[in-house]
Amino acid sequence: MKIIPSIRIKYSLATIDIANEEVPFFYNPLHYHPELELKYVEQSSGTRFVGDSIEPFGPGDLCLIGARTPHLWKNEMVKDVLAKAVVIKFLPDFVGNHFYNIPEMSKLRHLIFDLAPYGLRVEGKLRDSIAPKMKQMMEMSPALQITRLLEILCTVAESTDWRILSKLQMSSNGMADNKTNFVLSYLQKNFNQEISLKKIAEKAYMHPNSLCTHFKRETGKTIFNSLNEIRLKQACNLLISTNDSIAVISGQVGYVSQRLFNKKFMEIIGMTPLRYRKKMMVNNIDE
Repeated sequence: MKIIPSIRIKYSLATIDIANEEVPFFYNPLHYHPELELKYVEQSSGTRFVGDSIEPFGPGDLCLIGARTPHLWKNEMVKDVLAKAVVIKFLPDFVGNHFYNIPEMSKLRHLIFDLAPYGLRVEGKLRDSIAPKMKQMMEMSPALQITRLLEILCTVAESTDWRILSKLQMSSNGMADNKTNFVLSYLQKNFNQEISLKKIAEKAYMHPNSLCTHFKRETGKTIFNSLNEIRLKQACNLLISTNDSIAVISGQVGYVSQRLFNKKFMEIIGMTPLRYRKKMMVNNIDE
């Protein structure tokens, strides 16, 4: 069974790295990097993975992704139609660490270090005001790019016109409590096997009911909701990267019934596995 890991990507050494992407498809592997990423999709659609969030995306998708947060925009490849996006990457200390100690920057500090690691989707009028400013940055001098980015981030920090994507910090410095991290780690390592609540509870040294209550309070999801999402993330990767049948893949990610796999895939991804493969397949391109 081939499991695609989250890989670390290093970008430019510039303070701010701005790209106007026009490509057949967005970068495919699930990956992370030390920079935050502000991404505005102008053209294309597909499935967005941020932390433990799996959602469809389309034109107008604008997200802020925290440093070291695993993410992936997996888009549909359409003949003669490019995927277009404006992508801005910057280190957390792009204005200097001491800058965040200024009292007036408390909301910005909260955005960069506390909220962004979960991933934010910017929406409504806030998105409509930020998107053109991001595009304008392409033509600005490096100094003005810094002040414009600071303006954008402060506007987001002062607004509530956004929503958090991931229920948990999935970055290398995530702050979920030990019990929750233990359960998530156990699910990640054993998702392709039969998993029982009793066995997880025993390993966590908690009563099953107490563990369920604790996990739901911390994540907003049940343990088995999280397990299904982990399994389906892996299924999505296998559907894209292998020619294995759907029946084989359903077993590889831990489902004893292909019917149950199809049902859960439809509930969470929003389409059948076969439809997903047809939309997302990129001819087994070797990354």
